[in-house]
Amino acid sequence: MDVWAVIAGAVVLVALTLCLVIATVCIRMLREKPGKPVLADGSAALIAGSIGLFGVLVTGVFVITTFRIDESTDLIAAQAREMVWEVEAALGELRNVADETARLGERLDERLESLARRDVERAAGIETILVTSLRELELGQTVPLSLTEGETVPLIFDASQSGLYRLDVFGIDGFDSFLTLHEGPNEIDAIAASDDDGGDDLDSRIEIFLEAGPYRIVVEELYGLAGTCQVRVSMIDG
Repeated sequence: MDVWAVIAGAVVLVALTLCLVIATVCIRMLREKPGKPVLADGSAALIAGSIGLFGVLVTGVFVITTFRIDESTDLIAAQAREMVWEVEAALGELRNVADETARLGERLDERLESLARRDVERAAGIETILVTSLRELELGQTVPLSLTEGETVPLIFDASQSGLYRLDVFGIDGFDSFLTLHEGPNEIDAIAASDDDGGDDLDSRIEIFLEAGPYRIVVEELYGLAGTCQVRVSMIDG
């Protein structure tokens, strides 16, 4: 804005000077031309004033146009800066979304790799555990468990009769339990039900109708932390 103001001022001074010079020269030529009547002082002043007024008008139009162009340029530049800021903010949000998506993808890949490895180990018979080697859970019995970090504890419950059963895990000192019930006694048997916080606070609870027979119950800490809990199976209706 300051540069344009200086340029416009210089143009005004130059234009006014040129107008005055042209007016003076014209008047002198008209007065001194041989054989022609000399202009009166009033006519000379009128001519000089008209030329000067015309120069001022032309200069004013130029100055106004210059300032308007300068203001429009500033406005366009401000709008362009705002658009750049908005684009940068949008790019930042996209980068955050991309980073979060990448993290989720890594977790998913790790989970899929773990599941694939487990399937391979099952197929090879590496993780085959005999039912007789697992701890049995009796109806109405409360069993205390102490889990190390990342440990899962499998139990066997043998339903003596068909009916509605309740499986409870009671956490101790903030133990956030996760309970899984399989349709049979083996790890490869399908999952019949699972629960995280179906009981009180962070406790797990499953209420389900079971046919008579053995079932596999798996207890673990939701985030793989070490802790203690109690497990109990009770019959609601038989």
